[in-house]
Amino acid sequence: MTIKNIILKEDGKTIVFYKHGSSWIAYEQSAYCLWQTGEYIPEVRHMKYLRKHVVSINFRNALLSEIINSLSAFGLIEMKKDCVQIVLRKKMNKRHFINWKESIYYRNLKENVLSFSLETKTSVEAYQFLRKVQQNLSHHL
Repeated sequence: MTIKNIILKEDGKTIVFYKHGSSWIAYEQSAYCLWQTGEYIPEVRHMKYLRKHVVSINFRNALLSEIINSLSAFGLIEMKKDCVQIVLRKKMNKRHFINWKESIYYRNLKENVLSFSLETKTSVEAYQFLRKVQQNLSHHL
């Protein structure tokens, strides 16, 4: 299943984890629900072919049963070979999800800008970095 198809299925009514090698990945609203339950670190990436930023949380296979236990109160759990789906009893607040996603994006951008060591870079490297930041922001807005 492509990330595009996965993102299209994210509706705020279910939490879905997808098997990826020896780990599991939750995208978008599913990642938000997972993040609310513990100390999971979200990652945001720009997907060029989708023309948008996608947030995800990746976790080891060993954590799956612990995560399922922590989410069991949210709804019915359906386990398949390559995905786990939890049908939520109550639909997630989309506005909260959007605010969370934007805060992750801007926090990530801020960390990248602050960690860029301008004093050790050439003018070309600085220009390339600034250009990348501008492109990233124009895709986000």
